[in-house]
Amino acid sequence: MSKIFVTGNMQFGRASIISKLKRPFSSLEEMHSELVSRWNSVVGPNDVVYHCGNFAWDPETAETFLRMLNGRIYLVPGENDHAILDLTANRSMPKNSVVINRIVELDEAEAVLTYWPLAAWPKQGKNYYNIHGFMSKKHLSDWKTKSCNVACDLWGFKPMEIQVVKEIVELGNQVN
Repeated sequence: MSKIFVTGNMQFGRASIISKLKRPFSSLEEMHSELVSRWNSVVGPNDVVYHCGNFAWDPETAETFLRMLNGRIYLVPGENDHAILDLTANRSMPKNSVVINRIVELDEAEAVLTYWPLAAWPKQGKNYYNIHGFMSKKHLSDWKTKSCNVACDLWGFKPMEIQVVKEIVELGNQVN
């Protein structure tokens, strides 16, 4: 049985993200190696991953890493996702991945997936979670509003099972 994972803000190919977000990597190569290793350590080939924004900095890097990562990957575009949009436009997206809408309603998980945190969303009255990937200390997970920030920097640089994220946020905690 396949599992559903969520993550965001991997930023493959963006060297400046290491210093900007104070990531614990000494080089882009080390960051890439760790991100792939950590991803593939939890995601199997038949699992599903929703990546909530800012996957890669350029099309060549995006294509390379999409081919290296396990799972069926659904990419929710973020502010710096021109690379995956270019791959889609040029029909060179790897077969294990697809770009989807900027707002994804995942009814089976009672969640709405986005890059930007939403103050309100169409299913808010149904008590759905808003799972987003925007990396900001101002927009951390909040159990009161059912807002879950899944930027990889906040979750050990790896995808997390969607149900686990929701349970942790319900408890008022965040994994680092």
